[in-house]
Amino acid sequence: MTATFAPAFRSIFNDPRRTLFYILTIAFLVMVILAPTAIANGYSRQLSDLIPTYISDRVIMMNASADTISTSILEYSVVNELRKAGFKRVYGELLTRSELVVEDQILDVIVRGVDDIKGFYGYVGARINGSRPEEEREVNIGILLAKKLNIGLGDEIEIVEGESAWRLRVVGIIDCSCPCDYEIMTRLNVLWKIVPDLKDKVSLIELQVSNGQKLEDVERFVSEHFNDVKLLREKPFEEAAENLIEATFNSIKNWTLPLYAMILVAAYFTTLKISIDSEKEVAVLRCIGASRRDAFSYILFKSLLIIEFGIVVGLSFGIISAEIIFRAMSLIFFTGSYQPPSLTIIDLIKVICLTHVFAIAGAVYPAFKIFSKRDEILWRSTYQS
Repeated sequence: MTATFAPAFRSIFNDPRRTLFYILTIAFLVMVILAPTAIANGYSRQLSDLIPTYISDRVIMMNASADTISTSILEYSVVNELRKAGFKRVYGELLTRSELVVEDQILDVIVRGVDDIKGFYGYVGARINGSRPEEEREVNIGILLAKKLNIGLGDEIEIVEGESAWRLRVVGIIDCSCPCDYEIMTRLNVLWKIVPDLKDKVSLIELQVSNGQKLEDVERFVSEHFNDVKLLREKPFEEAAENLIEATFNSIKNWTLPLYAMILVAAYFTTLKISIDSEKEVAVLRCIGASRRDAFSYILFKSLLIIEFGIVVGLSFGIISAEIIFRAMSLIFFTGSYQPPSLTIIDLIKVICLTHVFAIAGAVYPAFKIFSKRDEILWRSTYQS
């Protein structure tokens, strides 16, 4: 079979125009697949490099037997014990669900009571329009809830809890891009009066370590002193950002799936056409003594050689075009650092292997037909009209 490799190699230069057409067809489709993949790889690396290193220093504590915050109940004494142990930024919070009545509107809302509202607002980065609640009948309301119910500063709202109703005045509207934007905020001791069954109870405790402390110190203290408390670490920012980048990267790569189908179909029909166009050459080889196996291998080698050239050209065009597009976009958006587009080994293996499989599939059937024809039939079908 190797004896037919040299004739097959020479034959692809006998008709350079047709061979170039086949090569560029495969090359263009390979380029269309690899360029967005290379760009996606480059942007993934570049965005990962731009993410600042951030070590989470926050933890949430809740009842160990509770599945959600709404079912979690802890003794407020846990907060006092943590503060006595030297942990400064500790915030005890009680969350209840109550009916909110504003004029003729009734809505089921979450009321959050916090023992240190000033510190808590700094902890969540809340911006406040107005003032923090200081008196018993004063509350803050989240910006999203205020917009939904058209509530402004100085308006009165009514909280219904069981058989009792509390009329409260809105003294501030908070905006923190957090769940509090859709809640009512009040002091913890006020919420204990509204819901007396939960006096001296909290739903959760939020803690931020400081002054050289570590989260491991918190975990050690809690495990030594409390059996019914579990800790939930805040997800680091860079981990969340990397998950988002990976999801975006995978979405971009999924867009190439239809293109994979196109290149595989093109590879199949290209080698099919190559095989059909090679019947005259095969007839000549058979007449000068080539075996049927040699004829079969001749078509196979010729098809694979064209596919190889197409893949090499496509890889080159794909990387070059990705480099140009990526550099242009980096200049437009002033990203500063620059990570060139790149292809992973898996990307290359996937394209090369699938292209070869379908190319061989396209060449095998016509080559097998030629293989099964007798010499005189092959000669007549090739040279007689």
